[in-house]
Amino acid sequence: MKSLNQIIKVSVIVPVYNVELYLRKSILSIINQTLKEIEIILIDDGSTDSSLSIMEELAKEDSRIKIFSQPNHGQSVARNIGLVNARGKYIYFFDSDDILEEKTLEECYHKCESLQLDFLFFDADVFSDDNISIGTTTYNRTNQIIDKVYNGSDLLKQQMDNDLYSASVCLTFISKKYLDSINLYFYPRIIHEDELFALLLYIKAKRIGLINKIYFHRRVRPNSTMTTTFGKKNVIGYLTVCRELKHCLSQHDISTKDKYIIKQRISILISSILHKIQMLPELDQKNYKHIIRRDFSSFLNTRMVIRLYFPYIYDILKAIKQSCKK
Repeated sequence: MKSLNQIIKVSVIVPVYNVELYLRKSILSIINQTLKEIEIILIDDGSTDSSLSIMEELAKEDSRIKIFSQPNHGQSVARNIGLVNARGKYIYFFDSDDILEEKTLEECYHKCESLQLDFLFFDADVFSDDNISIGTTTYNRTNQIIDKVYNGSDLLKQQMDNDLYSASVCLTFISKKYLDSINLYFYPRIIHEDELFALLLYIKAKRIGLINKIYFHRRVRPNSTMTTTFGKKNVIGYLTVCRELKHCLSQHDISTKDKYIIKQRISILISSILHKIQMLPELDQKNYKHIIRRDFSSFLNTRMVIRLYFPYIYDILKAIKQSCKK
């Protein structure tokens, strides 16, 4: 394909790490988008398989592909490299093992342009080629939200109050001008970095829209963040996000509504940690519980307080609740 001289409408940013089995099909779903005025920024995050070779083969076939390489610093650092080098009017973050419907970028671009949106979001489904159970994970929410232009805080509160919020940035299509105006990047070298990025993306936005379509197909595969057993990296990621959000509460330009939302999200993340750290060794559990007591006690609800300070009482109450369901 010849180079396109016209303005780049969308920069698609794709971190890549050891996905040789899925990479070609995933990137082809970007190459074959009906919107042609795009650049495809591939960041090799220190892959040890043939992922880089596949990227180089694809780049020979399509001049819109630009490849960057780094040692294995993680997805957040890779995405930031993409942001620094992006020239498109809009940004789309894509994962290198997933699939995107071919009209996605065109339809998102036209809606953002017509309504002058800071960003919009859409739906996804989940699939697996590896006989992995995908459970009840769902990213369908737009059919429960009125299609109109929203203020970020109002929409975020509505989604969180109705359990419709997803922090996945792969479900968002974002104005580069808006990202630059709020100077938003990913927190480096942690997992669950979407949690911090997405919340700040929403809170600072003035014009958010939606498209009630499933555009994104998320692959569940072995050894991904979604399927890897919960461990210390997960806890560190969540706690880092909570600390950064707690710091936001002290900023003078944060409204009362935004503070409520931030506190609510911190509480949800701490609850998730308390639920899952039982998978860790006892000493690690003790250390993380100490950190939660020291740094996040004000974000605990009654149930979490009982679980943290009176675990035996919590186990008794849990057993009673389960027996009542039988």
